[in-house]
Amino acid sequence: MKRLMIGLVVMALCLGMTGIAMAEDSDSHSVTVTVNPINEIAIHGDYGKDITLTISTATAGSPPDDATNDTCSLSWTTNAPSSQKKKITAQLDSDYSEGITLTVVVTINSGNGSSKGTITLSSTSHEVVTGICSENVTDNTLLYTASATTAVSPTTETRSITYTLTDW
Repeated sequence: MKRLMIGLVVMALCLGMTGIAMAEDSDSHSVTVTVNPINEIAIHGDYGKDITLTISTATAGSPPDDATNDTCSLSWTTNAPSSQKKKITAQLDSDYSEGITLTVVVTINSGNGSSKGTITLSSTSHEVVTGICSENVTDNTLLYTASATTAVSPTTETRSITYTLTDW
């Protein structure tokens, strides 16, 4: 009788375990992904971002020769839709002395932006690229040209240029 009871208990346990092993359970949840506005801009240079333009020659009877540099480039990333186009502005932290002029041309090598051509930089913000939307663009050349009149005495002046990606 003991054997019969042990056998029944073992059988009940086995059948009970089979039922537990076959039972399934699941659960679910939602995952929300939010993509925020992305507006990034960067200046890159062959030898770092900072450059020096030196005006040191002239033809007799003519103004000093301009100094140029195109070793820097401008890159940007934005996820702005075409209905919310962006622009890039450039601004000096302060103006150069009278008789010194610095210009920039952004050459668009890729992307959907439009260069505003040659811009004379000053402490007032100027559009340099317009019509930017939903793109990741690199290596748009910055061509700087420095010029000076003969009225400018020998000097060295350093200014900071800020490029800003903003709403158009």
